[in-house]
Amino acid sequence: MGIYKKGNTYWMIKQYRGKKVERSLDTSVKRSAEERYSKIVSEIVDGSYFQKPKDFTISYLIAKYMEDRVSTKASNTLARDKSLREHIIANFGAYLLAEVTSEMVSEYRTKRYAEKKSVATVNRELTFLRNAYNVAIRHYKWCFVNPVSSLKFDGEKSGRDRWLTVEQETALLSKCEGRLHEIVRLVLNTGLRQDEVLSLTRAGVDLFRRTVTVRGKGDKIRTIPLNTAALEILKVKMKTRHISSDLVFPSGAGTKIIRQRLVRAFSKAVKDAELVDFHFHDLRHTFATRLAQAGVDLYKIAKLLGHNDVSTTQRYAHHCPESLRSSVDILQNYYNFTTVASDDEKEPVHVSG
Repeated sequence: MGIYKKGNTYWMIKQYRGKKVERSLDTSVKRSAEERYSKIVSEIVDGSYFQKPKDFTISYLIAKYMEDRVSTKASNTLARDKSLREHIIANFGAYLLAEVTSEMVSEYRTKRYAEKKSVATVNRELTFLRNAYNVAIRHYKWCFVNPVSSLKFDGEKSGRDRWLTVEQETALLSKCEGRLHEIVRLVLNTGLRQDEVLSLTRAGVDLFRRTVTVRGKGDKIRTIPLNTAALEILKVKMKTRHISSDLVFPSGAGTKIIRQRLVRAFSKAVKDAELVDFHFHDLRHTFATRLAQAGVDLYKIAKLLGHNDVSTTQRYAHHCPESLRSSVDILQNYYNFTTVASDDEKEPVHVSG
């Protein structure tokens, strides 16, 4: 019999015609586990098991969803998902997948607003639940309806538009020391995300081609060209290495720097530089804003930032007057050409005396 115990709970595993079913039997009593196992096996054999929603709880789905995605998500994304998970489980955890309705999800949203949560926060929580349901439907085949899909998300305020002036950058860098100074300057000149710079390996640095290759959101790999400032930083870093690490910016122990420690050090430097409301991610905004102000088109900025959709980069459009100016200048060339052409084509007018 394919029953085994994991912790205090009995689980089952069954292979049948190329399909594998492995799931919790939701009991610590062996007799009950055997009865549930026999019932599920009967449903597997007659085919009905794969044709009906599974009696899994939201808690079980989210545990499975998180477990399967640990290897594909960045550490900061996982940290965010763990926070989102707590609120979803607290409200929906005990319900079976088929029991959650769109009305319940809508009531949850109203409740979160009453708790003074922002539209962005609530949208992130609902997106997390929607994604978990999508995986349950498409990959696990546990249910057929996503109760979040029919809900229209509320519009959010425009994203942050916080970036550094040259004077503010000088003040900030004067308060950053050692490794933090190098990291801040590198992000300002490459637009790397926090996790991308902390995960950057020596193998990803090509000084000859003047590029770095990183693994970004969604496990997507992109290569970014280096300007002179970024190249000089990495030239120095490549001269030495930690004995047990291939990371460009390892901790003293050779491990990846803990995100919270970097944030604390950065926040202190921001405070010491007397800057207000400036986050680490705003270094990336500074990189993109400066490119836009210099006339770089949004498509190129999107590629450098690793945005899948240029609409995500659209937030920087109002910084792009110079790149737009070259477009309207084409019209001036057009008018000059047509005016000259029309003048040349006119027949001379002879006036008799």
